[in-house]
Amino acid sequence: MLADQDASDRWAAGRLKSTLAPPADFPSSTAVTADAPPKPVRAPTARSSRTGAKDEVAERHRQRQNQLAQARKAAATADQQFRRQCAEQADADALLQQARDRYDQARQQVTAVEEQLRKAREELQRAEHEQQEAEERCQAAADAVTRSERAAQEVERLAGPGSHPDP
Repeated sequence: MLADQDASDRWAAGRLKSTLAPPADFPSSTAVTADAPPKPVRAPTARSSRTGAKDEVAERHRQRQNQLAQARKAAATADQQFRRQCAEQADADALLQQARDRYDQARQQVTAVEEQLRKAREELQRAEHEQQEAEERCQAAADAVTRSERAAQEVERLAGPGSHPDP
């Protein structure tokens, strides 16, 4: 609103035909001087201010639409990446479960083989012990045979050459 009511009314009605002179208590470098003819001033009309406002609103709307489109595009990209990473996670989980299953199976096999090995070692120890006993008996029997042969030879020697019983 203008300070001069008459100027304000002419401004609002769009009836200005020349520039307004400032009041005396407001110095201005654009005041109309007596020597210079007044310059025609194009007063903004209500229509042009409405058009400007509409243009500004339209521009803001266009910017918001661009921002919204960019945000939607970023959201779609993020959603695709999220889905891809979820699929990768599921694949990794499946691989991990397979690895755990193979580990458990291998662990069971190792346990079974270790048990078989323990039993085989026990059997080996028994067989070694039996073999040693058999070798000792064999040696004892060989020693007994040797002693018997010597005793038989001694008996023959003592009995003389003609004392062989005839078969």
